Amino acid sequence: MATFEIGDKIKSLRKIMGLSQDELTKKVGYKSRQFIADIENNKTKPSFDFVMTFALIFKKLTKLPFSFVNLANPAKDYKAVFESKFTEKSSINYDLINTEIADKFQNNETIARSEFVIEDLLGSDTFAYLINHIVDYLNYGFYKKYLKQQIEDNPDKPNIRLQNELNSTENKLKDIKQNFPLLVAQLQNDVLLDILRGCKSGHSLSIQMQEQEPIEAFPVIVIHDSTYGRQYLYCFNNSNNKQRVIRVDKITSVKPRRTMDSKEKSIVESMKCFIKECWCTSGINEELKELIIEFRFDEEKEPYILRRIEYEGHGGEITKKMDRVYEYKIKVRDPDEMIPWIRSFGERAKVISSEGRNTRETIANDWKKAVMNYESI
Repeated sequence: MATFEIGDKIKSLRKIMGLSQDELTKKVGYKSRQFIADIENNKTKPSFDFVMTFALIFKKLTKLPFSFVNLANPAKDYKAVFESKFTEKSSINYDLINTEIADKFQNNETIARSEFVIEDLLGSDTFAYLINHIVDYLNYGFYKKYLKQQIEDNPDKPNIRLQNELNSTENKLKDIKQNFPLLVAQLQNDVLLDILRGCKSGHSLSIQMQEQEPIEAFPVIVIHDSTYGRQYLYCFNNSNNKQRVIRVDKITSVKPRRTMDSKEKSIVESMKCFIKECWCTSGINEELKELIIEFRFDEEKEPYILRRIEYEGHGGEITKKMDRVYEYKIKVRDPDEMIPWIRSFGERAKVISSEGRNTRETIANDWKKAVMNYESI
């Protein structure tokens, strides 16, 4: 099992809070910053009381990468807004909360564009209060790792206090996961949070991938691929001056490097149109191509088909040609990236043209192979 280096984590969290070692030294009540330096360099382990104090400071000062509250109305009681909407019979109805969150995901244009939108979700008055639960989740997760490491490092000296704290922390994490599953699913990846902080702060990032040299990247946007459940970072690779898409699960670490200058920020701004021109992540260096699909279905018996096209179609143009026949047009960089989506409609969808791509032929050949496989059974 890999050792959890708490010094690295404390250093990272200190920087997130915007504190120097001297400032943190004063807040935790130490006389010399050398002790903080030794902890961050993993030369000495922090005491239990230090971690407790640090955790409280982190919860109070942490700067998350999301603009959760409406700064135009800072005096608003978001807890009251939250509880008034979701309280039933004197208790919070978590099923209602998660239904509302799911509906917001489905009705949000940026979700339809496959973007990561926790920021947008929690930026609303209704959900702003959830920042408390998210800070708790991050804090408890960090604290749990520390407690487990302390217990594992001293197997011959059982510590009831530490074990009780660990059990309590795990129960608190479990409660948050059960109550807010949609939010927690997006917060379990430290790398993803570090990327989002870079997107928000305007910093370039040092990105380390598996068995590769680190690169300096200007982060543009995180894209979620709902078909395969993957997340991608779309960025500008300053190491070779090229656009790049990187799978988040292939990134081992992310560190802020420096504030981007105005020219570099303009590069990032110019790249934000990418999400509107790609079905997901393919075709960075390709020209736009028009894809035309004909959909045939019974509107009365299968009204959900049209709703699917409207919701999942990334803003493509839908025209009713006649009863039970619709034409769908969209311009994307790589029409072939849409094949899994097109196939999901079965016989109801037929590609008419894809402007220089063999999308129709590829789908036809796939169906032929499937038929052959079934015939051989």
